[in-house]
Amino acid sequence: MSAAAAKAEEERLERTLNRKAAGGGAGGVPEWKRRQQEREREAKAKADADAALKKAQMDAIAANANSGARAQEPAKTWEPPRRKQTLEEVANELSAPAKLASGAAAPAAAPARAVDTRSNAVTCAGCHVMIVGGYKNALGKPWHTDCWKCGDCDQPLQSKFANMGGQPLCVPCAIARKKNGGKKP
Repeated sequence: MSAAAAKAEEERLERTLNRKAAGGGAGGVPEWKRRQQEREREAKAKADADAALKKAQMDAIAANANSGARAQEPAKTWEPPRRKQTLEEVANELSAPAKLASGAAAPAAAPARAVDTRSNAVTCAGCHVMIVGGYKNALGKPWHTDCWKCGDCDQPLQSKFANMGGQPLCVPCAIARKKNGGKKP
């Protein structure tokens, strides 16, 4: 038992003896007031005991720090900062075939671009997949930069293109379609 707790117990016993000697507290301090004072004294004794324990712990910590007895931390080595991955690199990692514990290839992963599930998301006019990041707005519709290509020859479109039924075409393919009567050559 700590010194503070022993002192608190001694005070409590002394109060009990005093009450008995005074005739059970009759005519003195009301019972509710006496109980309140007792609770306050017990709370103070507990706070004093806690403070003494905390001081002892702090002294022990300080003694350890002064003696040099410290836990050894592993030495930190310098690592170069990680380069941020592009969305395409992350998609490639996710779609790469995984290996099972048996060594066999896992089933094919989901496509790199997820289908839009949000009603307010912007979707590409070429592939109808949600657009995340930069995009091109042409023919009144949003397009992934990779999807902005000729509808016939799949070559990336430059500044000049033709609109054939809402489908972008490069100039040579548009001329070939006109010669074919609007049909794909």
